[in-house]
Amino acid sequence: MKKHLHFKTSFVLGIFALVLSLNLKSQCSVTFTAGPSAPLTWTVIPTYGANTAGAYWYWGDGNTSNGLYPSHTYTASGWYNICVSVWDAAFTCSTMTCDSSFVVKGNMTQAPIQINVISATAAINELNVSKSLGLFPNPSSGKVTLQAQKENGVVCIYNALGVKVQETKIESNTIAKLDLSTFENGIYFVEFSNGKNIAREKVILNK
Repeated sequence: MKKHLHFKTSFVLGIFALVLSLNLKSQCSVTFTAGPSAPLTWTVIPTYGANTAGAYWYWGDGNTSNGLYPSHTYTASGWYNICVSVWDAAFTCSTMTCDSSFVVKGNMTQAPIQINVISATAAINELNVSKSLGLFPNPSSGKVTLQAQKENGVVCIYNALGVKVQETKIESNTIAKLDLSTFENGIYFVEFSNGKNIAREKVILNK
């Protein structure tokens, strides 16, 4: 009987520890989207967990920033991956995440690239790209299909430097066919705008 009671107690404590661990993890969670918003300018929009008290950003060039919404400038040429770590006020949990996009600065003569981390409320016109855009295949060898949008709009394609390389008007409820075959391999950003809202999703070109 005592063994059975001990097992039940251990099981309950184990479940409690698991729930507590999952709760702490959710409080310390962080995700973010990153992409060019203008030539030589990238916007990063983080979504922090419920009790996030602080954040530390790693820019991939040896520099870091402490704060929820910092800015950074890349002056040296290279490919840079952005990461962020967060923690709660009691320092009982922490986590780190990195974005799959790479900020690319072509050469030393190119102007610096500015990175701005902003809140979701400051970017109220940025839609949830995972729900508003559908690109396939991705990665692509050149031809990309954009799922039908509910409204008329304009589709723009930006390269990793934030330079617009293509613009196409599309009708509502029509499937758009995008041609990236003349571009160099790399990461591109497809942006749909209906005049009020903007949705953006990255596509990898690998010919």
